Parts: sequence; C-alpha cells; structure tokens
Amino acid sequence: MHKMFFTKTFLHVLPILFLWTSVYCKSENKVDSLYYDATLSLLEQTFYAYLERGDKDIIPVILGGLGDVNEPKRHDVQLIYSLQEALKVYKESGDKQGILAILSGIAKDHKFETNYNEVLKYFEKSLKVSEGLNDTRRMSLIQTTIGVIEDNRGNYSAAASYYRSGLESQLLYDDKKKLAFSSSKLGHIHLKQGKEDSAFYYFNQAFATAQKMQYFKFIRSETEHIGSWYMSRMQFSKALDFYYKSLKSFDELNDTLGIAKLYGLIADTYRAKGNHEKSFYYQQKALQHYQHIGYSAGTAKIQHSIGTLLKKAGDYQKSKKYFFQALKSYTLLKDSCSFSTCFLNIANVHLALSQTDSAFHYLIKAQRQADKCKDISVLAEVYIEMGKLRLGQNQPKRALMHFEQAMIYADSVQNRSSLKTVASFLYPMYKQQGQLEKAFAAFNIFHVNNDSLFNATKSMMLIQKEMEYAFEKENQEKQIAQQQKDTELMKALEKQRRLIYLIINVLLAMLAISAAFYYNFNNKKQANAILHKQNKEIAHQKTELEKLSHVKSRFFINISHELRTPLTLISSPVQSLLNSTGNKFKPSTLNTLQLVERNSKHLEGLVNDILDLSKLKCNKLEVQNEAVAIKPLLEWIGSNFESLSSHLGVLYSTCFDQLPDGWLKLDALKFEKILNNLLSNALKHTPPEGEIQIIASKENDRMLIRVSDTGHGIASTDLPYIFERFYQGQQPDAPLQGGTGIGLALARELTKLMGGELTVKSEVGKGSTFTLNLPYVTADPSTSKNIILNGEEESTNMANSTSLITTDKKSQNILIVEDNTDMQQFIRGLLNDKYTTHLATNGKVALQTLQNHEIDLIITDIMMPEMDGHTLLKHLKNSDLHRNIPVIVLTALNYEDSKLEALINGVDDYLTKPFSSAELLARTHNLLTRYKVRKERTNEVLVAIEHDISGEKEENDIIPISRYDVTWIQQVESIIRQEIENKEFKISKLADQFHLSERQFRRRINRITGLSPKKYQQEIALQMARELLEMRRYNNVTAVAYSVGIDHVTRFSKLYESRFGKTPHAYFE
Repeated sequence: MHKMFFTKTFLHVLPILFLWTSVYCKSENKVDSLYYDATLSLLEQTFYAYLERGDKDIIPVILGGLGDVNEPKRHDVQLIYSLQEALKVYKESGDKQGILAILSGIAKDHKFETNYNEVLKYFEKSLKVSEGLNDTRRMSLIQTTIGVIEDNRGNYSAAASYYRSGLESQLLYDDKKKLAFSSSKLGHIHLKQGKEDSAFYYFNQAFATAQKMQYFKFIRSETEHIGSWYMSRMQFSKALDFYYKSLKSFDELNDTLGIAKLYGLIADTYRAKGNHEKSFYYQQKALQHYQHIGYSAGTAKIQHSIGTLLKKAGDYQKSKKYFFQALKSYTLLKDSCSFSTCFLNIANVHLALSQTDSAFHYLIKAQRQADKCKDISVLAEVYIEMGKLRLGQNQPKRALMHFEQAMIYADSVQNRSSLKTVASFLYPMYKQQGQLEKAFAAFNIFHVNNDSLFNATKSMMLIQKEMEYAFEKENQEKQIAQQQKDTELMKALEKQRRLIYLIINVLLAMLAISAAFYYNFNNKKQANAILHKQNKEIAHQKTELEKLSHVKSRFFINISHELRTPLTLISSPVQSLLNSTGNKFKPSTLNTLQLVERNSKHLEGLVNDILDLSKLKCNKLEVQNEAVAIKPLLEWIGSNFESLSSHLGVLYSTCFDQLPDGWLKLDALKFEKILNNLLSNALKHTPPEGEIQIIASKENDRMLIRVSDTGHGIASTDLPYIFERFYQGQQPDAPLQGGTGIGLALARELTKLMGGELTVKSEVGKGSTFTLNLPYVTADPSTSKNIILNGEEESTNMANSTSLITTDKKSQNILIVEDNTDMQQFIRGLLNDKYTTHLATNGKVALQTLQNHEIDLIITDIMMPEMDGHTLLKHLKNSDLHRNIPVIVLTALNYEDSKLEALINGVDDYLTKPFSSAELLARTHNLLTRYKVRKERTNEVLVAIEHDISGEKEENDIIPISRYDVTWIQQVESIIRQEIENKEFKISKLADQFHLSERQFRRRINRITGLSPKKYQQEIALQMARELLEMRRYNNVTAVAYSVGIDHVTRFSKLYESRFGKTPHAYFE
C-alpha cells in the first residue's frame, strides 16, 4: 500500500523536479557542480518510470531534456542518442512540431562538430517537415542556413538555389532583416561566380531594404565586404569605383559615420596601390568626419594609420605627432591594450632619428603594455627592435637575449615574418659564437618561413597574372575579330572600281572632318582666349582684394596702437591717483577721476570689440567650448542689467522655465558678449516705461534665446543692413542714438562662429525681437572648470602688495625704448625715483646705448620707426654680450601671434596697453631681482674658472649660460607645463629625467633663471595663469587657479599681484 502511494507520488513529483533542476542547471550554468550529476540521474530515473507506465506524451520531452543537460558538457554521444530516441517517440505519436524541433537540434549538434554531411541530412529532413506543416518562417530559416553551409563549402550553385528559396519564403511573411541578408548573400554568390551585374542587382535590393529600416550598420558592413572582395583580387580600380558610388548613397542617407568609414577604406585602397599622397588625403577626411561626430574609436584608428603612413614616407616629426594623438584617443577610450603598438611605432620613429635613448624608453613602455595585455605579436616585434638597438650599440650579449625572447614569442603565434627576421639575426650571432647546432636551427627557421612568405607572395602574383591573362585574352579576341573584319574589307577592295569609289569617299570624308575640326578648333581657341582673359581679371581682382584686406588689417593694428598708447597715459595716472593712500580728494574731484577711469575702460572695451571683429574676418578667433551650467549663466548675465534698467525706468523681466536644467558645451565668454550686446542695444532703444524681456527655450536640438523690447523699432529699409559693421540707421525722423555700429555686427559674427544664427523681427513703433539660435549640445559637468560662484568666490585686498618692492638706490640701469615722447616721460617718471633710466627712440638708438652703458633691464615698445621692437629682440638674442639682459615688451596689439613672436625672440615679459603703474613697477622689480641673482651666479662662475686654472677643479663646477642652456630650460618648462595639474608631480624628480643629481639640477636652474626649482615652477604656473586670464578662458579666478595647480585662491591672488602688479580679479571687471 505504502509502496504504491510512494510510486504514484514519485511519478507526479518527478516532472516538477525535472523541470526545476534542468532550468537551474541551464540558467546558472552549473556544468561542473553536483546539480549537473543529480539532474542527469533524476532525468534517467524519470524516463524509465514513465516508460514502464507507457506514457508516451512525456517521454520525448524528458529525452529532449537529457539532450539539453548533456549539451553543456559536450557529451555528444549521449546528446545525439537522447535526441534520436526522442525523435522515435515523436514519430510514433505523429507530433510533427516535435519532430521538426528534434531534427533541427540534431543538425545543430552535428554543425558544432563540423560534420556537414550529417548537418545537411538532418536540415533537409527538417525542411520537408516544415513544408508539410506549411511553416513558412521555419522554412526560410532552414533554407538560408543550408545556403550558408553550401556557401562555406564552395558549392555556390546549390547555395544560390537555397538563398533564392529562402528569399521567396521571406517575401511571404515580410521579414525585412532576413530579406536584406538573403539578398546580400545572393549578391556575394554571383560576385564569386564573376556575374557582377546580377550581383549588384541583389546588393541594391539588400541596400534598399536596409535603408527602409534605417539599418545603417548592415549597409556599412556589406559595403566593406564588397570592397574587400575586390581588394583581395587586386582589382583596385573596381574597389574605388564602388566606394565612390557608395559615398553618394551614404551622403543621401546623411550617415556621417558611414562616410567616415568609406574615406578610410578609400585611403586603404590608395595605399595598396602605392599612391600615398591620395591615401593621406582621404585619411585626413576620415579623421575630420570621425572628430566631427565624436567617434573616438575611428579617430584613434585613423590617427594611428596616418602616423604609420607618414613614418613610411620619412616624415618622422609629423608621424610622431599623430601617434601621440592616437595615444590620447586610446586613453579617452580606455583602450590601454592599443598603447603598445603606438609606443612601438614611436620607438621606431626615434630609432629612425637616431635618438636611441628615447627609442629604448618607448620600447620598454611598449613591452610592458603588450605584456600586460598578452599581445604576443607586439612583444615579438618589440624584442626584435630591442635586439637591433643593442646590436647597433655594440652590445651583442644583450642583443642575443632580446632576439631569443623575440623568437619564443614569434614562434608561439607562428608569425612567419617575425620568425624570418629574428632567424636572420640569430644565425650569424650563433655562428660567430661557435654554437653551430643553434645556428643551423636558426638557418632552417629562416628558410622555412622565407619559403612560406614567398609562396604567399607568389599566390598573390598568380592572382594578378590570372587577371592580366583574362584581360589579354579579351584583347586577343577583339584583335581576332578585327582581323576578320580587315580580311573581309581587303577582299572587297580587290575590286578596282570599288577601291576608287572608296578612296574618293574617304577623301571627301576626311576633308569634311578636317573642316569641322578646324571650325571647332578655332571656336575653342577663341573660347580659351576669353576664358584666359576672364581668369586673369579674376586673379587680378583676387590680388586687389587680398591687398585691400591686408590694408584693413594694418589699419586696425595701427588704430589699436594709436588708441592704446594714449589710453595708457590716461588710465594709468588716474589709477595711480585713485590707489594713492597719501592723497585725500574732494568728493567732486574723486567723482571726476572715477568718471575718467570708467570711460577709459569703456573706450578700451570698444577697441577690443573692433579688434575682435577684425580677428573674426581674418579667421583668428577660435571657439573655446567647455561645460557650462546654462541656467545659472543666463541668470547671472541677466542680473547684470537689472539695476541699469531700473535706473532708466524700463520694466525688465526674464523667463527661463522652458529651458531644461543641465550642462551644455558652450563658449561662455562669447555667449556672454553676444547677450550683453543684445541687452545693451535693447536698453538703448527702449524709452522709460517700456519693457524688455529675455525668454530662453529648447526646440529640438537647438537653444533659442529671444530678447524683445517695446522700443522705437527698426525701419524695414534698415533691417537688411543692421548687422553690417559701422552701419547707422538712415531714417531722417529717427532719434539720434549714437553708437559705433560694432555691437550687432560682432554679435552676428560670434554667433556664426559658434555654429548658430542671429535673426531679428521689428516693427516701427512696436519694438524689436532678436532671436539667438545656438546648438543644444549637452556636456559632462565633471569636465567643467568654469565654476560660477554665487558671490562666494574668495578675494583679497592687495592694495599694499606693491609696497614690498625695494631697490638698491638707483644702483640698477634701465633702458626705455619708446618713440612716443609722452609715454617715454611717463615711464621714466614712474621709475626715476628708484632706478637710473636711459632713453632711446627706436631699436637702432637702443643698440648704440648698449655699447656705452651697462644695462640691467630693457623696456621696449613694438611699433617704432627705423628699427621695431621685434628686430631689436632678434639682435639681443644673437648677441652673446646682451642675450641675458631681461626685456619687457610694451605692446598695443591684442593679437596672440604678436605676443608669440615676442616670446620666440626671447622676451622675458610683456605688458598690453593700457597698463597700470603698479603692473610695470611689479614686473620691473621681479625681473631685476632675478637678473641680480643670475649676475651673482656668473661671478661664482668666474671664481670657478680661476679655480680650474689653478688646477683645483671641483666635480660640479658651474659653466656660463649658453644657447644650449636656453634650449635645456625650455625643455624643463615644457615638462612642467604638461604636469602643472598633477598634484603628485615634484620638480625635483626631473633631475633623474635629465641625468643630473638633485644638487646639480637645483644649481643649474638657479644659475639660468635666478630662481630655485620650486620658485621656477611657481613662475611657470603664474605665466600660464596670465595667458588664461588674458584669453578670458574662464569666468572666474577660482577656475584659473585650479587650472594651474594652485588650490588656494587667496594665495594665488597674492602671488599673482606680487608678480604682475595686477590682481586676477581685475581681468573680470
């Protein structure tokens, strides 16, 4: 009784246990656990229990389960046996769906074992069953699968038949993805059979279907496969034709990624043809497209490819530049395993330049990275290059060690090219050492791999010969056909009369052709003459326009110089009076001085706007995008106009609710300048009790900012011209508002530069609405350094910092080179109390003065008659006597290239007019202090030389400053600039990099610069900060301080004012 109850219960519970354990094993992948064995045992017991009961419905399911459990362990005998047993049961029960599933399972298992005959047998059976069930979807799947198998086996006719059948089935249930796949496969089959017309018929069908689905990935992949097929057969022209046709299709689809990849493929094709110039051109185009869409993987690959191409062409400096760019891209991708190839290529470049130390450094880096990523092929190449390098250094033992290591790696991956190279070095080395057995082995490896490479090359040549043979055969057939025609013609010409008629007709025809040719030639000659004249006129007009553009640029430069010099003479004395603690002015006098200061700053702003507009026209102004919190920025800009609008009695409101919160990629400074111009323009033209409103919103992928006013409005005749430079309204009854006509022109040009559009709608008497339309591109806030603080930014009062300046009572001589007498006297007045000053009106007079006086510092202008500042600097740089004299350049030019030229010519510091007295005094003091230290070190040099002459030379004698010292200190500065934000960087670690002790390194820095290493690092940080502040790279002092590695803003501000005589906050006023 109990036994019967247990048996029934067991039979009911077992299926549940079977299902649970089977699912658990498959889902948890417990292949090696106890659950696997338990499940297998349980299924076998269940099978025999139900077999005794005769329950045939559950038996095939259990047998299928046995197959599933056996599959992970690849117990093929048990798996196939279980599936075949299940098939028998399903056949007895007549369950066709079960039969179809089991047949497919058996076929797939045989496919795993690459037993294709069995695979095809069971798939054919599955196909018959699915046809009986009228299961169209399953039929198409099986037909396509059989087609792939036949295709892989090289049975192209059979494969094409199955692909067509699959295609017909897929048309019935409209599976577009499978339709595209089958059409493409048919195209490849016809291509392999040489039927290009029909092949492209199917390819076009596949692409059309994929385009409807916007299945761009499929189109790109198939395009690459087709081109690769042509490339493998060395049919480069056909590959290029196909790629160029595909370019048009990708352009119509607006698939930028596809276009970029196509340019890369075109570049590869031209490289295979040996046309490196065109290959480089298309690689550049591919790089531009990848960078435009931000596709880092493609960018890195192309940068590396360009580097390789330039390396082969012998342009090593450019090649190295692209390899470093690729390294940077791989870093952004976090693809560290690609570093090894880049390092290897950089090492090869250094080897080509005979820079062995640098080469070995990068080979070590390549070896470490390849070892980390288990890149055996790269490791083999690295050790080969190390061996070559050591061999060139006459270190045969180390070279042999590297070559043996390279042999191990090359052999493990069977890299025949590397094996051949290594063996070619090992054979003579082993032979020289008397290791004849190893030498013989290396000799065998060389010849085996040389033969393999020769056979591969021979196969490619054979393909090429076959193509040439086919072409020659076609030409021969044409020639034979032509010869037959000629024979028939000769037979016809045997008759004399026909010959005479034929000659007459030919002569007449030739005469007619000659007349037509002469007529066409004459017309063409006349047309060419007209075209040549037009081209000449166009060239002349172009030259005249270029001259006019140059004249305009010079005009703006001269205007800048002429305005900035008097501005300095106005603003600097006024600032000195306002900052003076000893004078107490009357309120009216103080107000007057402050009025002069405000208007001098306003005039400086107008000069800057004119120069910005000039830069835009000369393409010298660049967009500096960064991550910006857009709403806080808009609120901050808007708040700047609240008090002014209230004072003018204008109702002022903002609405930013329709703009999402977030961070955008934006040039904040240019954006601020655009809005400031629009709001200033609105306030200027809106009467009291009028209204101004700013509304910001997002539409699609654009940000729209509307500035509306209820002012006088703009006449329809003026609207087309309001964005032109210096344009003023032409309406006679309009009120006179003044203005320069620069603001709106500058706003429009800045908007275009940022990829946007500035438009206006206006109606006289009702007001105007300006709409700023910019791209809405989101950004990662973690990359932002442009922090807008809510009034909490640290600041400090540095009013008394310049009082730290002390001098040795006129013991130092300063030469002032300035052609403007007022400026000359102003500077002299500032310096005369503390220093002895000498005057010169130009560079030529300055050089004469240097012959007669010992000068400690030169302050020079740039634009001067007879000899300008740049020429003077070149003379000083080339003079051993005067090279070390510090120089401050005074420039009225706001162009970066003017400052760059001065720095290249060896200038120590520069001041942009207008400047304050405190700035000039602080920089003069700092440079003289450093010069004094350098002179003291020079005296130590002289003592050391005398010591050397007496025969008591020390190990670390100091040598005088030379051109080599200048180059050396420039290298030190370059490294410090790169590491400026690295908190763990210590300048003392640089000593090892330059193969010096810390003491030698410290003394050399001090001798050349007059500063300790720490002070020198601080000087570079402050110089970088000044560059960022002058370029208005950030909106606040905090961001600038962090960018140069100084975390304390208060300390940064003190250091900056002490160095430059101007607070960093002054740049934002």
